[in-house]
Amino acid sequence: MAKRTWIRFVVVPGLTDVCGNVEGLAQFLSGMKNIEKVELLPFHKMGEYKWERLGTDYALWQTEPPTQKQMQQVADVFRKHDLSVEI
Repeated sequence: MAKRTWIRFVVVPGLTDVCGNVEGLAQFLSGMKNIEKVELLPFHKMGEYKWERLGTDYALWQTEPPTQKQMQQVADVFRKHDLSVEI
């Protein structure tokens, strides 16, 4: 369809930042000519209280936000595939 597209990718340490996952997505996106940029969004814990209020187990309670180094490593993979990245 050639519609301008921005991709938003949440970086969750140990879950979405696994090398094969990032590499696979970057390869897939690199073949598309309509991708303007990839926005990397760091995982955060701001919504954790909602799970507690709902009385539901929160599977990511031990997960920490990614470091700047982890964010940069993910960005580097996308850039290696000639994709524009915004952190």
